[in-house]
Amino acid sequence: MPKPYRTSPRQNEILRKEIQKVLSMKIIEVGYSDYTSPMILVEAPGKEPRPCVDYRNLKKITKTKFYPLPNIEEKIETVSSAKYITVLDLSKGYWQIPMSKMPNGCPHLLQILAHTYRCVCHLG
Repeated sequence: MPKPYRTSPRQNEILRKEIQKVLSMKIIEVGYSDYTSPMILVEAPGKEPRPCVDYRNLKKITKTKFYPLPNIEEKIETVSSAKYITVLDLSKGYWQIPMSKMPNGCPHLLQILAHTYRCVCHLG
């Protein structure tokens, strides 16, 4: 199980506030798992610091399932004969998609504050 990355007290405070914010929004929940992924704070010049999760270790043990891509021509034909078409553009769109609870608690985020897991999809 990876340890949290070393961060400065200032970075820790930013990460703590972000964790509290997403906990209150029910984006993540406190929990425990055999697998964890450490958080890191990305600081780009001229932008707000952005917390990210390093999923490299989790990706090494994840079994990938491959699905065939749908035929785009067939999908266009289906949509072209539709009476109504709905388009939704949600703020933080991935956060609108709930995730089922995984038996082993993955994917888990690790930071000094707490072990947490996601309740919704993450970006990308």
